[in-house]
Amino acid sequence: MPELPSNSEAPSFADLRALALECFGKRPCLWQMKVAKAFVQKDRDIVCIAGTSLGKTMSFWLPLLLKKGLQIIVTPLNQLGKQNVDSLAKAGMQSISISAETASWSNFRDIEDMKYLVVIVSPEQLMKPGGEFEKLLHKPEFASQIIRFIFDEAHCITSWGEFRPEYKELQRLRYILPCYVPFMMASATLAPSDLSHAKRLLRMRAENLVTVKTSIDRFNIKLCVRKIKHSLASFQDLAFLIPDGWKNNDPIPPKFLVFFDSIQDAIAAAKSLQKRLPVEMRDKIKWFNSDMTTEYKENEVRRLTSGETWGLCTTESFGMGMDIPDIMLVIQWRATCKLSTLWQRWGRAARDRLLQGTAVLFAEKEYFDDVHQERRQRQETRKRKADDKSSAPAAMIQSRNKRQHVAKQVIAPTEEVEDENVQVEDERMDGNERGNNAGEGDRDSELRDMLTSTAEGKTRWNARKKRKELDPPMDCLINAHLRDTIQCRRRVFCVHFDETSAAPDHFACDPSLPQGCLRCAPVPPETCCDIHHPNAFLFFDAIVPTLPKAPQRSRLPKHTTMGPAGFDLCGSLEDWREAVTRRVYGDSNLCDYGPSLVMPDSVLDRIVDCAQHTKIVTIQDLRKETRWSGSDEFGGDIITIIHRLFPVPASAPVLTLAPLQHQSSSVSVNNSANNNSANNSANNNATPPSNPLQSTARKASRCSACNIEGHNSRFLLF
Repeated sequence: MPELPSNSEAPSFADLRALALECFGKRPCLWQMKVAKAFVQKDRDIVCIAGTSLGKTMSFWLPLLLKKGLQIIVTPLNQLGKQNVDSLAKAGMQSISISAETASWSNFRDIEDMKYLVVIVSPEQLMKPGGEFEKLLHKPEFASQIIRFIFDEAHCITSWGEFRPEYKELQRLRYILPCYVPFMMASATLAPSDLSHAKRLLRMRAENLVTVKTSIDRFNIKLCVRKIKHSLASFQDLAFLIPDGWKNNDPIPPKFLVFFDSIQDAIAAAKSLQKRLPVEMRDKIKWFNSDMTTEYKENEVRRLTSGETWGLCTTESFGMGMDIPDIMLVIQWRATCKLSTLWQRWGRAARDRLLQGTAVLFAEKEYFDDVHQERRQRQETRKRKADDKSSAPAAMIQSRNKRQHVAKQVIAPTEEVEDENVQVEDERMDGNERGNNAGEGDRDSELRDMLTSTAEGKTRWNARKKRKELDPPMDCLINAHLRDTIQCRRRVFCVHFDETSAAPDHFACDPSLPQGCLRCAPVPPETCCDIHHPNAFLFFDAIVPTLPKAPQRSRLPKHTTMGPAGFDLCGSLEDWREAVTRRVYGDSNLCDYGPSLVMPDSVLDRIVDCAQHTKIVTIQDLRKETRWSGSDEFGGDIITIIHRLFPVPASAPVLTLAPLQHQSSSVSVNNSANNNSANNSANNNATPPSNPLQSTARKASRCSACNIEGHNSRFLLF
């Protein structure tokens, strides 16, 4: 085992601050310098909990000014590694980010030769069985050069271990590395339970553990929860971002992010918002996910930073650590994540602390207590009616025999129930008075119990009929306005992340100001949430007009045989959509997602079936039969292809039944005598009328027994 390296004496905070200003051009706060000094005090493990945008990354770089060596940072996202490499390059420090694209033999040789001070790596590359990193860590010469291991966004250790099992393998590092190598966990969203789990997994030593915790609150972000009113697939609740009839000269929306937990939902929402813009402006809103190339994601981040892109519909790929200062609006679509993940995503808003940002959660309506209560009442009502209906005959028999006896016995219990109701009401009033007199500590304790309990009945069934329960802290956040114990959205976060355990040191950080350090001082928010300031969130109540009902599509035979022209049409449409996808989205998206970006396979099949039955002649027919979103933009091309293979048949003459000729009254008067004689002859001969449209008298119905008319009619009711 390598020998313990000698520790140099830690400099004073004043010297460290001057050194940081000279190297990085920024003034570090006191809590950041405490982290740096803890690194040089023997072999201490560190837990650093600080709010988003406070500068946790600065605490990573300050120890490099005190002690030279190799520092390894484990990060969940490759985009964060590239961002850290760029920031260190500005300070003149050599670093490298190892991902699947950069994990080459030459880069690992440079790491072994100590050409870099910082190596940023993902858990997959670090714990890869038989990988280059594992080989390096088992070499004593290389392991002795490691001065610290930092786990950035440490909440992922507990929350991402299910679908990224390499996080669970990080515990093996304690047995591979020398015992004096310190570990550090850094995060903004480590709840007490998650913190205990992460410390056990990383085998962090309690006797040598240093915890530095600041406020996790973001005073410059106002919080809001809205109920999804429209269909989930329509995304109409996001229509306030691009109002109806938006034109080029209208005000643009604030720079925004909309987070989804599904790539398909993110793409569908982005397309829905794009359709509300003119064609030439639809590139202002994009989707962003992990399936895209690193180069494309870097370009999109650059476009969003410069303002060329207004907003992104994204997944977790644009989450933790992404530092864009002027994102004004962050939206979470659906309550499908945990409270820790939600606070991380909302933390992307207004990272410039001089700006005022907004965070909104659009939650499914079945997660709200009032909707859940109404549903339960309806179920109980239906059950009670069913029970009453089944027991009605027995109850009627009993009521006939014992009506007076039952009526006498009802009086006494009624009086007792009234007394019990009064007693319960008195107890409830006493409880309310005790609740009003209780301190904040008791209320926080009650809320803490609610956060750890289960959200009873708050479940949702997905497409595969698997039950998914709502996270209890998310349940408290959604229903904060309906529960007397909470009545504040921000309070849910403060209690969940144990805000009272934070040690504010802003006065010692900058004693020259009466209010202390303006950067790390906890400041009361001007606008808290939609419960306390409802008028500040009226903008998010989208008024979407009721869309007219789509015309019904034509019914086609189920088993349609495709002829030669049908095969030719199918091939022509496939060639067309491939060419359009390459022209609009580029070759990379064509390879990744295929030509269905422009026209899905279901739409193509529907066009071929309808064309064989001459159901698509105009663009309106194409829109009606397929309900394809690209009908207006590409409808002309599709109609041309259809008419080339299925020409429109010439219109056939329409056969109509000629109306009866109207005779004037004079003709009827002059020929009255002839008509009378004709009628007499007609009665004698019983000749049927020559006009087929002339109505005839209905034959009377006679009884088969007595031969009398009328009493056996089919319309008689007995």
